[in-house]
Amino acid sequence: MPLKATYSELTADTQEQVRCLAQNIYFEAAHEPVEGWKAVGFVTVNRVQSGYGEDICAVVKQKTNGTCQFTWYCERIAEKDLTIRDRRLYNEILDLATNMVVNYDKMKDVTDGSTYYHATYVQPGWTKMEKVRQIGNHIFYRSKRDRIDRNKEFI
Repeated sequence: MPLKATYSELTADTQEQVRCLAQNIYFEAAHEPVEGWKAVGFVTVNRVQSGYGEDICAVVKQKTNGTCQFTWYCERIAEKDLTIRDRRLYNEILDLATNMVVNYDKMKDVTDGSTYYHATYVQPGWTKMEKVRQIGNHIFYRSKRDRIDRNKEFI
């Protein structure tokens, strides 16, 4: 049975991880359907589970060969104006992120273990990736090398 928790009940460290996840969902998929929010959240946590970073914030801030894994984070670093403009929407996403962090191991992964995605209008040229599905304006992929351990701690 899922646990019920609110953001304010979490430890400071866990709140930081939830904020990183919520920001990633907001800046990557705020105007997608709720299933799209979940999908971005699952990819983020699945990347932690697959060893791309030691926790959610490390995955969100990860750079490979100078390229951010999540475009919005590079834009933030470039000091572009990335602000949360719709506080009501962000609070809904924060609630979802809180639930994902607390109940990840009990939730159905709508991406079926995906660790990559891109917008439908982007052609990243990835090879050796298995296309899993499209949700909203994002296409989700699973790498054959990734192994998700849904019981592994990620915060």
